[in-house]
Amino acid sequence: PANLFVADFMGNPQTNILQGRVNTGEGSKFITLDECPALRIPVEDQPGLDRGMKVTINIRPEDINITHEPGSQDLHCRVYTTQPMGSEVLVHLKPENTDLDLMVKNPEEQCLDLKSEMIVAINPKRGNIFDAVSEELICSFGF
Repeated sequence: PANLFVADFMGNPQTNILQGRVNTGEGSKFITLDECPALRIPVEDQPGLDRGMKVTINIRPEDINITHEPGSQDLHCRVYTTQPMGSEVLVHLKPENTDLDLMVKNPEEQCLDLKSEMIVAINPKRGNIFDAVSEELICSFGF
């Protein structure tokens, strides 16, 4: 999507919209989320993506993987609720120590054992980075 309006408008369920800042360290560039600094999203060096810049990220619910065995470097989240939708399940997550709500959509077979209050880890597969002021697309990321 060319801008945040289109990214937010497209798709069902609604996309995850997150605020953050561009940071650098150890020769790499990454985005730290305002509400959840434990989740660092590595990004390639892109024109217009400057250190300290405020950005808005959108990550579609289907572009977040849930890991059932959280490691020490993963973002730990508490399962708030699950909504079976046939072959897929919508999972509402709350990263620990935040007020942030995340929506994840994964295949049913990956979510059968998820229970309310269970701790899981997540990692984003791909998303888009927008300028927080103009809301125009700067770049996309993917792993």
